[in-house]
Amino acid sequence: MLARLVLISGAVLLALSSAASARDCSGTYIRRSCMMGAADGICGYPREKGTREDFMGWEMQDGARGYVVYRMGAYPAKDIRLDPGCRLGKY
Repeated sequence: MLARLVLISGAVLLALSSAASARDCSGTYIRRSCMMGAADGICGYPREKGTREDFMGWEMQDGARGYVVYRMGAYPAKDIRLDPGCRLGKY
């Protein structure tokens, strides 16, 4: 019984520490970028080169990784340079 309790509490601690390590990151757009998932030929919510933004995590859309902006959607990861040492978790 005690061993089971230790295993459960260890698993909970590991899950909490993993969630705590994923945090928001700031980054800079390295080229003009459009939000992912917009209709063909339409640039939804464009961001210009040099714009700074805070990102909450990453997600995959149609096989491409995107960085998620709070209440906005995702922008292609290839268009963004995250700050040094910053690591996003899955959104």
